[in-house]
Amino acid sequence: MIEHCDTVPRVYPLLFAIMILVMIMLCSCDSSTEPENTGTISGSVQLQDDAMTKAVVTDYSGVRVAVYSLAILDTTIVRINTEHPNIGLIISQETEFDHRLQSPVATSMTDASGAFSIGGLSPGAYNIAFLKDGWSIKYLYSITVTAAANTQVGNQQLKPAVSMTDTFYPSMVFEGDRTYILNNTVSIVGQTTLKKGTRVYMANNSELRLYGGVSFSGGTELGNYWLMDTGYNLYGYATMPIDSLNYAGGLILYGGNTHIEHGLIRRSNYALTTFDGRFTFENMDINNFNTGYSLNNSGGSFTRVQIRNGKTIGIQALSTVDTLKVSKCAVINSADGVVAYTSGGYSVTDSYFMENYNAVYPQNCNGVVEYNNFYLNSYDIRQYNARCNISYNNFFQSRNTTLLPRNYALIRNNNFYKTDVFFINIRGGNVNTYSIVQADLDAKENYWAVSNIDTYILDKLDNANYPGTECIFQVNYLPKKYSKVVDAGIR
Repeated sequence: MIEHCDTVPRVYPLLFAIMILVMIMLCSCDSSTEPENTGTISGSVQLQDDAMTKAVVTDYSGVRVAVYSLAILDTTIVRINTEHPNIGLIISQETEFDHRLQSPVATSMTDASGAFSIGGLSPGAYNIAFLKDGWSIKYLYSITVTAAANTQVGNQQLKPAVSMTDTFYPSMVFEGDRTYILNNTVSIVGQTTLKKGTRVYMANNSELRLYGGVSFSGGTELGNYWLMDTGYNLYGYATMPIDSLNYAGGLILYGGNTHIEHGLIRRSNYALTTFDGRFTFENMDINNFNTGYSLNNSGGSFTRVQIRNGKTIGIQALSTVDTLKVSKCAVINSADGVVAYTSGGYSVTDSYFMENYNAVYPQNCNGVVEYNNFYLNSYDIRQYNARCNISYNNFFQSRNTTLLPRNYALIRNNNFYKTDVFFINIRGGNVNTYSIVQADLDAKENYWAVSNIDTYILDKLDNANYPGTECIFQVNYLPKKYSKVVDAGIR
């Protein structure tokens, strides 16, 4: 009996220790269901009662809250923004994010009270989209999630979307933070006001036609924008490519002296078209279009306008009396960047042209191209029966020919750095002179970053290579500058 009793304290302490170890392991497993290296986003959504649409809401469920990685910003645009912050438009998550172009990292649905919570998010910054059919779309940008923390985004209010089904409206105020859906072409005959945060989504090839005055309300600082875009797959929340077959028609302005500003126009066949009047555009950005700005029998002024990824023309002005002025703009990746056919003349200054086929293309008019940067265009300046003063520009690299100066150009104080074919080509055209100019071309007092300049100029000195079609004019580039023109380029 004594020996048996001696074994008891040896067995039970061991079992007790095993039980304690199991309990510790179970507790550890329970805590791992919410990893310490992830965070949570939570908040609530309120669907607003609305006098405009007569909506009365008591149930706030069914709003999809989708969390997305940040949109990837175009590194070319970011570089231009950094080097020249006073031109074009500074891109950001607000200008670049579209929930239809990415798949979400995580999603959740609101309950009847509007509450939501999304956990398991890796630390970092995210964009959030709030989506519900028939309601305005809302984004939150660059929301930071930290490990083992709950990021509260507060109460987000959604207004009912407005479906514009009528063909004509006497006037219109496009409210901020509201979505407008155009299922067909809409005409507004009176005053139109565009407020900060307005989102206008348009059906394929539909147009918004404005016959009265247009104003913007929402402040002049950068970051206040209205948006016009295609309505394709509007409430979808996963990646859905949007090709040109699903582009919106465009915005059309008729008559008057109109100032359009702080607009983002996306995925349109003819982004912005004007008829009869004078128009001023400022702090605008159009991206992914077939034709950009088309001014018909009207002049225009463009300041801090960004134009990118167009299939045909970025800016085209056609007028028998008016002028075209382009200043502090960025024109990137269009067939023709700026086309001027304006009897009143044209000026292109302090702008950046990159990866266009013809960057500046004046036709049958007179003007100036000064203080610009040109890079990787096929033709930097291509004239057609035009006169052009070309000065204080940086021609960094052309993929074909820097200048085609038909029929007259005065070229002074520019920096010619590199070309893949020619800096200047004056051959061709007239069958009597075999030249596109009417006299020897004055290209004196420029800086050339090459020693063999004649190799990159095509004129009468190359006639040996063109028997029977001898050009009678030449490019006079002496005297030249032996150091770069420090005042050239964007000011």
